[in-house]
Amino acid sequence: MKFSLKKYQFANVALISVLVTFLLTVSEPLMGQTASRDKNKLMTVSLVFEADGSNLSSSDLHYAVEQNINVIKKRIQFMGIQDYTVEKLGDRRIEVVLHGVSDQEYVEHILLQTGFMEIKPIVELEKALEIIQEIDEYIKNNPDKVSSNDDIALRLNAYPNDGIFRSLINIEDDNLVVSMKDRRLLQELLLSDEVRNAVPLGYEIRLGGLNRVSKSSTVFLYVLNSNYLLKMRGLESAAVIADSTQTLNSGEYIQSKIKLKFGREGSHILKRITTDRFSSKLALLSDKVVIAIIVNDRVISDGVIVLSDNYSTENAGTIALLLDSGYFSVAMILISRRVEEDH
Repeated sequence: MKFSLKKYQFANVALISVLVTFLLTVSEPLMGQTASRDKNKLMTVSLVFEADGSNLSSSDLHYAVEQNINVIKKRIQFMGIQDYTVEKLGDRRIEVVLHGVSDQEYVEHILLQTGFMEIKPIVELEKALEIIQEIDEYIKNNPDKVSSNDDIALRLNAYPNDGIFRSLINIEDDNLVVSMKDRRLLQELLLSDEVRNAVPLGYEIRLGGLNRVSKSSTVFLYVLNSNYLLKMRGLESAAVIADSTQTLNSGEYIQSKIKLKFGREGSHILKRITTDRFSSKLALLSDKVVIAIIVNDRVISDGVIVLSDNYSTENAGTIALLLDSGYFSVAMILISRRVEEDH
């Protein structure tokens, strides 16, 4: 299984990862890792999480919290932290105490992700533009509902006859892309309740990630069918594969791949997906973030997908860690944090 990124010229390719890494809202905490690690200060970090299990029965909540504790322990171990304790407090709280932590933000980021993976269909470009036009019509007809943000209000005034949403998007090689200077404004729109309600039923819009290795000046935007094709429960393992040494202006780095292995049930579903949706594009999401685009032009019968798109070892390791450690049965909310320097 081989991957390429040359304008979708995919001769004899099974699955192709077009865009990898996290949304900037997810990856920005990671982008500060180097700085915090360079400080060489070790800390003891005490965190208390609360399970958001208001819709669960007491027995289901108990099971979900126990499952979450197991996932938390796996993630801590995968991060190489050896001195730690994880204890249940009451019915829905979990206390995590970590000693010898050098990067608090990274640890919290890893422990707060649900780690839930799913595969969803990507809408064809023509249909995606129709949906964006519908959203723009709603914004034009209801400017008061989205103009509380000053930047959005200025944009509305600057483009009175054009759709504000469409004005933020370019088309490159049949892909919807957003420049970095417009990314935050578009994100404000996507986070708006009014705009989310304007998205037609059965669809959703997601931003892709910034490629930290190539330092891309754009991010991708995807219109997805909200019906999932495959969920996390079908994934058996995720592992990093060292591939080759690449060179950028900033120096050399190790390009890595991620190997996803699906179990019996997941392999069966994957085979059916790649048969029924031959030559279609699929989005691989983790925590509602598009981490890879899969272009399917061969039936996958062995249950294995290898993802590659200039992953640094760090990026690949983070994604593989989250997927391989399992997912939270119920979302966790951080309610308490205490940080002390180790002496």
